[in-house]
Amino acid sequence: MGDGHHILELITGKSAPYCSSVSATAPTATLADGLSTALHAMPLPQAEELLRNEPDVAARFTFANGLVRETRGWTNTPI
Repeated sequence: MGDGHHILELITGKSAPYCSSVSATAPTATLADGLSTALHAMPLPQAEELLRNEPDVAARFTFANGLVRETRGWTNTPI
Protein backbone atom coordinates (compact mmCIF):
# COMPACT_ATOMS: atom_id res chain seq x y z
CA MET A 1 0.00 0.00 0.00
CA GLY A 2 1.40 3.40 -0.96
CA ASP A 3 1.43 6.74 0.77
CA GLY A 4 -1.07 8.28 -1.61
CA HIS A 5 -4.82 8.28 -1.90
CA HIS A 6 -7.40 9.15 -4.53
CA ILE A 7 -7.87 12.82 -3.64
CA LEU A 8 -5.40 14.90 -5.62
CA GLU A 9 -4.15 18.44 -5.12
CA LEU A 10 -5.04 20.47 -8.20
CA ILE A 11 -1.72 22.28 -8.61
CA THR A 12 0.69 19.37 -8.06
CA GLY A 13 -1.43 16.45 -9.23
CA LYS A 14 -0.22 14.51 -6.19
CA SER A 15 -2.18 13.18 -3.24
CA ALA A 16 -3.44 16.06 -1.12
CA PRO A 17 -1.08 16.22 1.88
CA TYR A 18 -3.30 18.10 4.31
CA CYS A 19 -5.40 15.53 6.18
CA SER A 20 -5.67 11.80 6.71
CA SER A 21 -9.43 12.07 6.61
CA VAL A 22 -12.25 14.60 6.53
CA SER A 23 -15.87 13.93 7.44
CA ALA A 24 -18.66 16.43 6.81
CA THR A 25 -22.28 16.89 7.76
CA ALA A 26 -24.72 18.84 5.61
CA PRO A 27 -28.43 19.05 4.80
CA THR A 28 -27.99 16.39 2.08
CA ALA A 29 -25.70 13.41 1.70
CA THR A 30 -24.63 14.66 -1.72
CA LEU A 31 -23.46 17.99 -0.30
CA ALA A 32 -21.68 16.29 2.63
CA ASP A 33 -19.87 13.94 0.24
CA GLY A 34 -18.78 16.75 -2.06
CA LEU A 35 -17.67 18.93 0.84
CA SER A 36 -15.63 16.21 2.50
CA THR A 37 -13.74 15.63 -0.76
CA ALA A 38 -13.21 19.34 -1.44
CA LEU A 39 -12.13 20.06 2.15
CA HIS A 40 -9.67 17.17 2.02
CA ALA A 41 -7.90 18.79 -0.92
CA MET A 42 -7.28 22.20 0.65
CA PRO A 43 -5.21 23.59 3.53
CA LEU A 44 -7.05 23.88 6.84
CA PRO A 45 -7.27 27.71 6.84
CA GLN A 46 -8.97 27.66 3.43
CA ALA A 47 -11.28 24.84 4.49
CA GLU A 48 -12.32 26.68 7.64
CA GLU A 49 -12.96 29.85 5.64
CA LEU A 50 -15.22 27.93 3.27
CA LEU A 51 -17.19 26.44 6.16
CA ARG A 52 -17.49 29.78 7.97
CA ASN A 53 -19.91 30.90 5.26
CA GLU A 54 -22.03 27.74 5.41
CA PRO A 55 -24.09 27.66 8.64
CA ASP A 56 -25.70 24.26 7.96
CA VAL A 57 -22.51 22.27 7.49
CA ALA A 58 -19.74 21.05 9.81
CA ALA A 59 -16.58 19.03 9.42
CA ARG A 60 -14.10 16.91 11.33
CA PHE A 61 -10.48 16.89 10.15
CA THR A 62 -8.09 14.11 11.19
CA PHE A 63 -4.37 14.59 10.58
CA ALA A 64 -1.61 11.99 10.19
CA ASN A 65 -0.18 12.89 13.61
CA GLY A 66 -3.51 12.07 15.29
CA LEU A 67 -4.62 15.68 15.78
CA VAL A 68 -8.36 16.16 15.28
CA ARG A 69 -10.00 19.49 14.49
CA GLU A 70 -13.78 19.90 14.55
CA THR A 71 -15.63 22.93 13.22
CA ARG A 72 -18.62 24.68 14.72
CA GLY A 73 -21.65 22.42 14.59
CA TRP A 74 -19.83 19.09 14.68
CA THR A 75 -21.24 16.69 17.28
CA ASN A 76 -20.07 13.27 18.42
CA THR A 77 -23.59 12.01 19.06
CA PRO A 78 -23.81 8.28 18.31
CA ILE A 79 -26.40 7.24 15.76
